[in-house]
Amino acid sequence: MNFIRPWLAIGTYRAVRNLALLEESNIGATLQFVEHTRHIGIASCLIPIDDGIAIEPEVLRKGVDFILQNKNEGRNVLSACGAGVSRSVAFATAALKEAENTSLVEALAEIKLKHPEAQPNPIVWRSLCAYYNETASYSMIKQAYEKKLAEAQPRQG
Repeated sequence: MNFIRPWLAIGTYRAVRNLALLEESNIGATLQFVEHTRHIGIASCLIPIDDGIAIEPEVLRKGVDFILQNKNEGRNVLSACGAGVSRSVAFATAALKEAENTSLVEALAEIKLKHPEAQPNPIVWRSLCAYYNETASYSMIKQAYEKKLAEAQPRQG
């Protein structure tokens, strides 16, 4: 599990099942895509979608609203799919975009700084771009990520 912001983490289904890890990480809500695992005292939402298919607008809205509502209520949210690479990243990117009023490219570049393996499936990514009416190629994301990475490096001199 990797924290992108103090209120937003991305991880795998295995992390969702690990109550001790959730408690240790102060996770108060989980957005899940694999199977619904519930823990007492932790809000949860299951969005049963397979990776590699477009995310329908109402489904994306439901997941982003869940993340942002829990953030606004002071709960840390874990977005978790099978590998923690595509679906969980897509929903976290959308939530970060909205929470910080930024572009999809900037939001995903921020996520990749803390979660380098983040790589939404191309079909999933295109559905986000369509929803937000943005053009965001993988080369644009790579450039934004490399710029942020360079800015984050301590200056030598």
